[in-house]
Amino acid sequence: MENLEIARKLTDIAQNIQTLITLTALVSISERDEDKIYFMNEVLTPVLDRLSNAVGELTNLSDELVSLD
Repeated sequence: MENLEIARKLTDIAQNIQTLITLTALVSISERDEDKIYFMNEVLTPVLDRLSNAVGELTNLSDELVSLD
């Protein structure tokens, strides 16, 4: 069961990283400052939060697995 949970969390992290890369590219090619501000505040920030949460959950799971050994 732990392997499946770890795989899901790693998949979440990979998807968030891919989204972050895509959105960062959109910010870099945007010509209007308003567009850049929107992407950074409304889109990138929630993705970064989800990524941070997923990494934290994986770290906690890893710590739990180490304590079981």
